Amino acid sequence: MTQVNLLLILDPLEQFDVIKLLPFINFGLTNLTLILLINLLLTGFFNYATIYTKQSHTVTPSVVAYGVRSVFDLVAELATSNIRLSKQVYFPILLYVFAVILISNVVGMIPFSYTVTSSFI
Repeated sequence: MTQVNLLLILDPLEQFDVIKLLPFINFGLTNLTLILLINLLLTGFFNYATIYTKQSHTVTPSVVAYGVRSVFDLVAELATSNIRLSKQVYFPILLYVFAVILISNVVGMIPFSYTVTSSFI
């Protein structure tokens, strides 16, 4: 086989390999940890982009703000119809967990990416 063909053959268990970042620190990073951190950063970015927009002189929200607001309205409607009034203090946690799962599944749809939610069985 040529070298190109050898590069195309990947081990299915390669996604569970532990990568040493620094040789003098005993800290490993798996694909699950790396993609989960990227997903958390993406979720934080979308929340930050909604609150602090550079369009301070316009009345209409940005596309990112409109998308985040739609997700907020969806989760708020689901929470009000399914959760008692005394338990709605947990709505911010529910919204953040929903957003992280949504971003994780969207990132998992990218070809050759890793779906974090498939590991939580």
